[in-house]
Amino acid sequence: MRAQLGRPSGGWRRASRRLTLGLVSLSIGTLLAGCGMSIPTDPNGTLDRVTGGELRVGVSSNPPRTDVADQPSGIEVDAVEEFASTLDADIEWIEGSEAELVEGLKNGSLDLAIAGFHDDSPWAPEVAVTRSCIRGTDAAGKPTNFVMFVPAGENDFLTSLEASLCDEEPKR
Repeated sequence: MRAQLGRPSGGWRRASRRLTLGLVSLSIGTLLAGCGMSIPTDPNGTLDRVTGGELRVGVSSNPPRTDVADQPSGIEVDAVEEFASTLDADIEWIEGSEAELVEGLKNGSLDLAIAGFHDDSPWAPEVAVTRSCIRGTDAAGKPTNFVMFVPAGENDFLTSLEASLCDEEPKR
């Protein structure tokens, strides 16, 4: 193997790339910290607004996950009520079809939607989807991962909801 003068070796180039990547990462982190930004964040302030306020929850009937025959009830309704209590929030239940709930999340009239949504729901690309912390079986008895929907981009709110659903400590 011959060494060439004036050309850096492969080890030196890798170290140089790592150093550059580290400096870029450090610069971005310093810039974000200097701007007072935290991650995750809510561009529309959902978590701050609902904390101590009102949580607007869209619900569509899909027993036993959700039932709107009388008062909203079901496994997911119980989970939302528990989450709301951690935020000291009152819940406004708003009934609608799945399409209406997704539209409500997109236009800002809802904070959260529940309807026994699956993690492979065709609505998922239009909203933010919780992790699959709620497992169960569908109507055919097939194991299924259930999720809830929140407005896209409201990541602080999504993270807090997931912590409640997954029995984790909130990251705030």
